[in-house]
Amino acid sequence: MAEIQPRRHDLVWLDPEALDGLEVSADDRPRLVDWLQQARPLVTGRREPGDARLRLGFTVPGMGARRRVGVIAPREARVRHTPPPLLTDLCAAAPVSWCATLIDLATDMAAAGHTIRAYGSLVNQHLSAQPCLRPDSDLDVLTDCTDRAQAIDALRVLDRFGDGHPRIDGELRIGGWAVAWRELAGALGTQRSVLTKSDTAVRLMSVDEFLDASHADQRTPDPLAA
Repeated sequence: MAEIQPRRHDLVWLDPEALDGLEVSADDRPRLVDWLQQARPLVTGRREPGDARLRLGFTVPGMGARRRVGVIAPREARVRHTPPPLLTDLCAAAPVSWCATLIDLATDMAAAGHTIRAYGSLVNQHLSAQPCLRPDSDLDVLTDCTDRAQAIDALRVLDRFGDGHPRIDGELRIGGWAVAWRELAGALGTQRSVLTKSDTAVRLMSVDEFLDASHADQRTPDPLAA
């Protein structure tokens, strides 16, 4: 059976024994070694079309200037991968003042039939058990929708919480394409285009084109897999 290729924001665990086959800058190699020794996953980024290698990365924990470590890995270095963590699994890592919002947002999304996940600084804090959130940090969320109606419904829920504490940012995804939910909400009913991202491309789409994007789940067999 063909492999399932990780999607943007998915977490990927690499084999520490495959370190010599990983592409990373010389300055960042010690950081990568330490990260892998801690058995922490990396985050999947957008890969080049036709390139089977994984483009991964992680942000060095801490409260100073953000430093992102980029890694290119062969597929065989991957041990496993999972979707981004559920929002409800992150309360223990979140500031106490965030917890009510996390629970209420997840509850309202579930009541509307949606699963909501997270990525970004809160997930990095969860993975590293080190401070990564600043006082002005946003909460980046990700929710998958199957069609226009689900997307509009999810936007209504996100809008209710969007400017609370924490401020809610992130993406809404239909099929193989994702868009910043705030950008999509602001463009509804207009002729504006929105910037959409797939696992291999970035392009402008009209709102209608995005909302009517393929309903097929992009977690399909990787055509590059043997």
